[in-house]
Amino acid sequence: LTTVTLPSTVTKIGALAFADDSALQAVTFGGKITYIGAQAFWNCTSFDAKDFKADGKNVTADAVIDSTAFDNTMSSETSQG
Repeated sequence: LTTVTLPSTVTKIGALAFADDSALQAVTFGGKITYIGAQAFWNCTSFDAKDFKADGKNVTADAVIDSTAFDNTMSSETSQG
């Protein structure tokens, strides 16, 4: 699974939702996300979360994003270097 398209009815991404999917590269949102749980994208080493922002477009500006949601993704590895 390299890409996922979420329907507009999805507003929350639960804890460990995509965890350990090393092939995942992109997620497309049909609606606005209000919550991303703990380690939702943990160990998705091909997923680059650097452009994943709570900017009101796909993720609401007041979205709750757990601090571990993007642990061990491509962008977290880059930022550690």
